[in-house]
Amino acid sequence: MTHRQKLGIMLLALALLPGVVLGATFAWTGGGADDDWDTCSNWTVTGIPACYPSASGDDVSIGYNASGWSVNLISEQIDDFTIDSDVAFDSATGSDVTLVASTVTIAATNGESIVTVTSDASIKAED
Repeated sequence: MTHRQKLGIMLLALALLPGVVLGATFAWTGGGADDDWDTCSNWTVTGIPACYPSASGDDVSIGYNASGWSVNLISEQIDDFTIDSDVAFDSATGSDVTLVASTVTIAATNGESIVTVTSDASIKAED
């Protein structure tokens, strides 16, 4: 068995232990056919592959885009959420949704970032 195979088995074993949260790092690209959070092609991922951010250990960033972004949320719990651009959040389901993050950072690259959340979507920072 190669070193790489052993490392893969160890990581898998860690992921299966109760209370151990292995997350990935996701960056919004907006490259999908829609603006939905759960569209795989809207994200790039580093770490244990997943389609879109959906684990409490996942870190998410939405980088700068001169024309801003639109993101349709679903209810999820993630770890760190960083926003560096104008983002309009809405619900992907048409009903109330909440994105819960351990930390939410709004760090506008251009100094003019505005985050808009419609009445049927919310973003909440919680331990």
